[in-house]
Amino acid sequence: MALRGKKDSIKKDDSKMVEAIIAFYKVTAIGGMQRINEVEVKMGRKFFPSQDGNMTLTRSKDKKIISLVNFNEKDKLGNFFKVLAWTCKLKAFNISEKLNEGMNQYFRYIQKDNTFDKLVEVSFVGNSKYVQLIYIEKQERSMEEKQAYEKEIDEIKARNGGDKNKPGVGQESFQKRSTPRKARKYVFFEIATGLVVF
Repeated sequence: MALRGKKDSIKKDDSKMVEAIIAFYKVTAIGGMQRINEVEVKMGRKFFPSQDGNMTLTRSKDKKIISLVNFNEKDKLGNFFKVLAWTCKLKAFNISEKLNEGMNQYFRYIQKDNTFDKLVEVSFVGNSKYVQLIYIEKQERSMEEKQAYEKEIDEIKARNGGDKNKPGVGQESFQKRSTPRKARKYVFFEIATGLVVF
């Protein structure tokens, strides 16, 4: 994938529209590169650099579909996701708007619990009948967990002669106690309906 436009207009914190293209090349008999096809990526949304699964080209598990998701978790209208897809020969792959609506609705739901940490991947699975959303979920540690880490810190300090000021003593356990627990979450959407199936 490439970006068209002046270099100065493609900045990490820039909200200008940037035109992206996807080009399909093949290797010629003499080892050169020949462009076979090219499509414009028309998201009509704020540009984001490729990071954490956002604006990252992804192949489906059966390697027949190439997809790109534009994810804006701060969209004021609640249009958090927009997914585009093509075949490997860059023919547009039809996606129902219900898919984007279903993903947006799911994200609104998890926003209420404030458990979303970051996007990992959006990809097509199950012969491209479903979309898999992978993200990192965060949960505050329970009081029992925090107390267990505090006990571990005290034990480490005791092994070090009770010197709590000694550099590095119990540091790892303290960091675990203070940070939320994180885990990967997998959600599957039916492309035709946008409904969560798993």
